[in-house]
Amino acid sequence: MRTLRTIAMFLVVALVLTSCQSKYFTSAKVYIQQGNWEDAKKQLLLEIENNPENGEAYAFLAQAHEKDGEYVKAGESFAKAKELTTKEKKRKEIEDMQLALAGIHIKRGNSFFEAKDFVKAADEYKIATQVYPEYLAAKHNLAIALVQAGNYEDGKTAWTDVLSHAETGSEEWNQAHNLLAKIALQDSNYAEAIGHTDALLAEDPENIELLAFKGGCLDALEEHEEALGIYQKIASIDSCNVDAWFNVGILKEKLDDTPGAKEAFLKAATCAPDDKDAQHNLGIMAIKMENWELAETAFRKVVELDPTDAAAWNNLAVACLNQDKTSEAQEYFEKSTQLQAGTDE
Repeated sequence: MRTLRTIAMFLVVALVLTSCQSKYFTSAKVYIQQGNWEDAKKQLLLEIENNPENGEAYAFLAQAHEKDGEYVKAGESFAKAKELTTKEKKRKEIEDMQLALAGIHIKRGNSFFEAKDFVKAADEYKIATQVYPEYLAAKHNLAIALVQAGNYEDGKTAWTDVLSHAETGSEEWNQAHNLLAKIALQDSNYAEAIGHTDALLAEDPENIELLAFKGGCLDALEEHEEALGIYQKIASIDSCNVDAWFNVGILKEKLDDTPGAKEAFLKAATCAPDDKDAQHNLGIMAIKMENWELAETAFRKVVELDPTDAAAWNNLAVACLNQDKTSEAQEYFEKSTQLQAGTDE
C-alpha cells in the first residue's frame, strides 16, 4: 500500500479585522464567535453585496460554505479572498485558514484509508481538493484512493490532474506517470502506456524496470524490432539479466532468427541454470538447428528440474536418437508415453 502524505493540522487563523467595520461585518464576527454560522453567512453575503472588495469577508464566507457542505463554493470564496488581498501577511493568514480546513478532510481521509475504506477516503480527499483546489497533496491522495477503490476511470482523471500540477521529476510526477502507464496497460492502450514510460525514461534512461515495461508494450503492439532493442539494452546494462536474455530469445525467434534465439537462450540458461523455461527454449532452438548434443544437454537439465515434463522426455529422446543413442532414446520415449498416459511408475 502506498504511504499517504499527512498534513500537520493548523489552527484556524483568525484574520485581523480592520478597526473600521461595517455593521454587517461586525454582526458576522459576533455570530461566528457564537458558533452561529447560518446567521454569520447571511451577514457576510450582505457585507460582500455592499463592499465587494472586502477580501476578509470572502475568507470568512469560505468557512461558512465549508460548514454547509458547499465545498466548491468554499474554494471559490478562498480564491476571491486571496485575489482581493494585497498584503502578504493577510494573504498568508487566508492560505493558512484554507489549508487548515482542507487538512481536516485530509485527516479524515487518512483514517478511512488506514481502515481500507477507500471509497470514503476518496470522498474526503475530494472535498479537500474542492476547498483548496491547488493543494497537490490532496490531489495525490485522492488519486491513490480512487485507484485503490477500483475506480480506474476517475483515478486516471485524478492522476492526470496531479501530473498537470506536479514538478517534473518530483515524487508526485513519477507516481502519476507510473500509475497512468499501468492504467493504460490495463485498458490495452499500449501507445499511451509507452508515452508515460518514455517521460520517466527521459529522467532515468537506464531504469531496467521501466525499460522492461516498455519492451512488453512494444511486443504487444507487435513492434518486435523495437522491443528487441529495448531488451538488448537491458542486457547491456545488466549482462546476466535472465529475463532480458530470455525475451531477446523470444523476439529473435519471432523474427525468424533461430541462431540468435539460441544464443540468447544459451545466455539465459548460463546465467540461471535452474531456469526451466530458458533450458527448454534453448533445447527447442538446438533441435531446430540440429545441434543434438546441445539439445540433449538442455533437455536433460529440464527433466532434472521437472521429472514429470512429458514433452521434455520426448525431446530428450529425439536428441538421443539423432546421436544414435538408441537404447536411451527408447527409454525416454517410454517415459514420455507413461507420463502422457498418467501411468508413471
